[in-house]
Parts: sequence; structure tokens; C-alpha cells
Amino acid sequence: MDIRHIERPPIVFFPALGCDSRLGRRHGELPVPIRWARWLPVQDIDDLPSYAERVAATVEIPEDCYLAGTSLGGLVALHLARRLRPRGIILIGSMRSSAGVAPPMRNLVNWIIRFAPDLFVNLDWIPRPIIERQFGIFADGHIALLRDMVRRHRGQDLRRLCRLAVSVPEPIDPGCPVLCIHGTKDRILSHFEDETDVALAGAGHFISLTHADHVNKAIANFVEMVESGRWSEGLYHALLASKTQETPNRF
Repeated sequence: MDIRHIERPPIVFFPALGCDSRLGRRHGELPVPIRWARWLPVQDIDDLPSYAERVAATVEIPEDCYLAGTSLGGLVALHLARRLRPRGIILIGSMRSSAGVAPPMRNLVNWIIRFAPDLFVNLDWIPRPIIERQFGIFADGHIALLRDMVRRHRGQDLRRLCRLAVSVPEPIDPGCPVLCIHGTKDRILSHFEDETDVALAGAGHFISLTHADHVNKAIANFVEMVESGRWSEGLYHALLASKTQETPNRF
């Protein structure tokens, strides 16, 4: 057994809207314990903080851990951080507020998904070229996986989750270190250069599928920086360069 899996605090992941742990299966290669939350029916929940608490109940979250979120899962992680006080937050193709939702997607949520029949609130009827363009995935397996994950949820739940995604007007300050990893060609969320620590050139929205090695490396470096007390907001690359010069990566 690798002792590093015991020594390092675990990372609790919150997946993207309608997705599950299969979206980030490559994150299991990280040398830290990984735990996954899961989406639940929205039912009578009208605000994201309340829903975040419900999702948190689907996974054991230790007092000493990191929280990670993909897309909408990042907002969930940020909300929970204010109560759970994690060691750090990892945003993977995610956002600090609903301002990160790209204008075309915001219009889709407000004017089409909002009124569409439940039967059509899924990806099965959307042509493959549109899925490829919007989500930045092109492999047959990735597209089939995304469609299957979304298909497992009721249309009314997906509609409500989409509404929750655009319901956070102001950036959330979690009160802990934050790492933001983003694809520069993400069409679901706008790419804000000043808020992004690791920008993956040409990558789309689901970078946990398409750029897992790069994402894992960034996460590993972030955890090492935080654990060694070296993390400072906005200085990821400077700290990484200085660490590389001083000593090989032991993570």
C-alpha cells in the first residue's frame, strides 16, 4: 500500500450537473484518497446553498479534506466551504459565481430549458456536432458516457439544477486557498484569465475527460503547495517554478 494515500487529506469531488464519478474516473490516479458526492432529485429546493447541503449528505466528508467541483459542482463546493472549512478548493472547468456562465448558455437556461417539456431536457435529441462543439469532447466513448449520465436524471430535476446554476450573482469567497483549472475554449463557461490559475489551451468544458493528466498534475501540485505552506493566491506558476528549481516533485 502506498503510504501517501494515508498521509494526504482526501479530496471530496462534486461532479458536474447531471454527471457522476465516471466523469472524473482518471482522478483516481491521484496519490490521495478520492470520494465522490452524487446529485439528488431537487424536489422542493429553491436555492443552491440548501441543495449543496443535501448533496453533501451523500458522501462522508472528513473535517480535514479538500473539496473539488466540476462545473456546477464547483459552486456546490464553494458554498459548502464556508461551513466545512476545507484545506482548499479545486475548481475544474468551474466558476466562482453565475457570472461565469457563458451568455449563450444563460439564454438557453432562461428561455429554452425553462419552458421545454421534461422529455426534451436531456442530450439524446441534440446532434453530435453540437455536443462536440459545446462540451469539447469528440471521442465516441466520451459522448456516449455524457449522454448516459444525463439520461439517468429526470428532466424536471435537470431543469431546476440549470436554474440553480444561474442563481449565484456574486463570487463566493470560501475563505481558503482556491485552484482554478479551465479550458480556454470552454463554451459552457466563460474563461476569465484573471481568475484562472491553470489555463489549458484549446480545451473545452469537460477537461477531466479530455485532459486528465494535466488536471491531475495541477491538483497534485496545488495540494503539495498548500500542505507545505507555500500556496499564495495568483502565484501558482511562480511557486511551481521555484519548487521545481529547488527539489524534484515528490508528490
